[in-house]
Amino acid sequence: MAAGNLFGGGHGWGQQYVEKMQQRVGAFTGGALHFHFAISKQYVLSKLLMLFAPYLKRWTYTRQPEQMQGGQAFKPPRVDVNSPDLYIPLAGLWTYSLLVCCAQAVHGKFKPDNMYSLVWSAGLAWFVHWLVALALLRAMSLPAGVSWVELAAYTGYPFVPVCAAIVAGQLGGGIAYWLAWAYGSTCTAVFLVRTMKRVIFQETRGYGRDLTLVNYLLLGLALFQYPYALYLGVRP
Repeated sequence: MAAGNLFGGGHGWGQQYVEKMQQRVGAFTGGALHFHFAISKQYVLSKLLMLFAPYLKRWTYTRQPEQMQGGQAFKPPRVDVNSPDLYIPLAGLWTYSLLVCCAQAVHGKFKPDNMYSLVWSAGLAWFVHWLVALALLRAMSLPAGVSWVELAAYTGYPFVPVCAAIVAGQLGGGIAYWLAWAYGSTCTAVFLVRTMKRVIFQETRGYGRDLTLVNYLLLGLALFQYPYALYLGVRP
């Protein structure tokens, strides 16, 4: 009887431990990550156009809902251009690292060991940007917040205009870089602010939040894009 009780208790504890681990790693397998990598060629082209021209009237910034078993969800990126993805941010991070290495090689300052520290620091900057956006969400105390995967996607898009600024600086010199930096940072600010208003803060009015506070928080997020892009861009 004692052996049976010990075995039963151990088996029950093992099952609970396995369930907890499955819940913790669930975001890294299938589900969420698979959804945010479900892209198409047309989606990538449209998303890049949105990042470089977010002020066009063709963009609604409103995600398309989809009725699924278990509740309402949203359509994947390959169907809805307003849906966030992780392909473009990760591709932007890797492209940024390669561009910085090429710029260092042109000036004779590149070393193979620099790649590790470069990718690490760029990933850390991405994480800091994610923390800033998360702090804004916490400051709003919204009942329904955005998932950490989607927030990582939104905060990873600035790598795209930063890459364009680096290319402009290497081809056209300092003036071209500063113009591209100012334009790219402005586009990123407009994109994030409109996305936050339509996607993340859409419940603010319904729950009677202070819209003045929302506007100030969004303004702070928009202004943060300029020093953030400057930090990434001046490294080459």
